[in-house]
Amino acid sequence: SGLKLSGKADASKLVLSYKDLFAKTAATTCTVAFTSVNQLNRGLFDVPSFKLTYDNWEVDGAFHYRNDGAFSGEVQSKTLPFGGLPAMIPKLKRATFAGTGSVNLTFAKGGAKAAPLNLNGQVLLKGIGVSLPNEPYLENLTGPINFTGNVVRVPGMGFETFGGKGQAGVTYTIDSQSYLYALALKGVDAQKTIDASIDAYVTTKDYSAYKDKLYGSLDLAYAGTGKGLDSDVMLANLKGSGNYTLAQARLKGFSVIKSVNQYFKQSSDEIDFDRVVGNLGMKNRVFSYTANCAGKVGSVLVNGGVDCSTLAYSPNMTIQCDLKKDFVNSDAVIAGLPGSLKGQVKNLDWLSDSQGNIPVDLKFTGVASENHWSFDGGRLGKNIGKHLGDAISHGLGDKLKSLF
Repeated sequence: SGLKLSGKADASKLVLSYKDLFAKTAATTCTVAFTSVNQLNRGLFDVPSFKLTYDNWEVDGAFHYRNDGAFSGEVQSKTLPFGGLPAMIPKLKRATFAGTGSVNLTFAKGGAKAAPLNLNGQVLLKGIGVSLPNEPYLENLTGPINFTGNVVRVPGMGFETFGGKGQAGVTYTIDSQSYLYALALKGVDAQKTIDASIDAYVTTKDYSAYKDKLYGSLDLAYAGTGKGLDSDVMLANLKGSGNYTLAQARLKGFSVIKSVNQYFKQSSDEIDFDRVVGNLGMKNRVFSYTANCAGKVGSVLVNGGVDCSTLAYSPNMTIQCDLKKDFVNSDAVIAGLPGSLKGQVKNLDWLSDSQGNIPVDLKFTGVASENHWSFDGGRLGKNIGKHLGDAISHGLGDKLKSLF
């Protein structure tokens, strides 16, 4: 009772965490200078002041503990370099951080098991950067993080990413690990954004087959809710919706594109669009999407979804193309017709509608990366029927499927 201690301790093996949120792991060098008063007869253990010295930054504070499990304290740091975070927080071990911050927080938790951890105060971020193994992911993140009770709020923080700018706002409830978020991007590189997001957030499955597929300048507005910090838990609880615009878009790396391109006098596995506009959504592990595309060869409308658990289309993806007949390789199309018809057609008028468009409709099923697709000749058959008669159009059904 009343024993006073002061001194310095080697805390390199100290672990400080709350649930799966780490303030320090056992792998980081750390010393603790402290003073304390141990008052056992009152059920208290007080550390009225301490200084944690890490490899490249310091934190001052105080800590008060009761025998019933309740605790409280405070933490301050005027200059907090973020470069040491990956060594301290296992979830960030693949990233490199830059920039500084300041911390002024108080914390408290009641003795009951269900009592929440309450934090009050602010963390100010200045010029924060996050790099993945291959390239910068986020740069110049600047702004406040506000703590009030059991809730953490980021009130719309600006940043730079992949050649463009962004703004993000988050409200996070600590005890339930649930959050609300909003994200806006302007003029970012779509290919780098998608590839880096897969590298950053997906740790439980191999998503490499979905990288290096989409290119262009991306604008995005998206908002949603979620829960948890582990990849599987996050996927199960993510809900959200938004819209996007992709300028100078290019889609590549799919065998079906190369199959279709032979009818446009191209042999590549890519297709270009001046502009793509669509919606995005997430619910019950299903990522849904639409895309309305326009380019010199015509327009394309895409609808579908992918189940993030199975990586299969859910629902099946449909692609409705309206191709301008002047850009279609008529020689390739006519060469694929039955012999009895080759001499009867000189051009592609018999395939087109009144606007001069040739409809080509596709449906994709199964695992997305395996490209299981089929041709739907319904709309095309109607055009043929108008020009050549229903009897011929019905007879062409199988030929059309193999042709396209």
